[in-house]
Amino acid sequence: GNGTTTNQFTPITVANLPAVTQVFAGHYHSMALTAAGALYSWGFNSTGQLGLGDKTNRSRPVQVNVGAPIASADGGEGHTIALGTDGTVWTWGSNDFGQLGNGKTSASPSGPAAVAGLSDVVSVNGGREHVVALTGSGQVYTWGSNQKGQLGVGDLTNRTRPTQVTVPC
Repeated sequence: GNGTTTNQFTPITVANLPAVTQVFAGHYHSMALTAAGALYSWGFNSTGQLGLGDKTNRSRPVQVNVGAPIASADGGEGHTIALGTDGTVWTWGSNDFGQLGNGKTSASPSGPAAVAGLSDVVSVNGGREHVVALTGSGQVYTWGSNQKGQLGVGDLTNRTRPTQVTVPC
């Protein structure tokens, strides 16, 4: 986020960011969340994982127009997940295995889109090519790649939409 692509071996300040409350990382991209719920991203953008509507890499932070104030975010290998302050989930970027949760397996360089069928989500986490969401009532939903059973649904079938996981009590 320093405006160059030169390796940096000591910590530096990322300039031009409002007061940051949280930071997140994907495989080759980074994000920062402000106290006002604005999300900024920078880094590699080959699949639109920065959420800016294109595939241009950025060496400085750029604000992402998510469509809702953001409470939290996370990154996968080439996709990003954001949690709205209202419990909605937003995704963008790579979608080879359905990790955007939109029922498709094609990328979304056009930017963030809400994941249908989820509400009251309190936590989201991105895996390499999958997503896990937790609701306020303790329900777990997963979607994306399931090649190693990482979705926890009892099979090896990828899911392109959120699927509730049965968690034994």
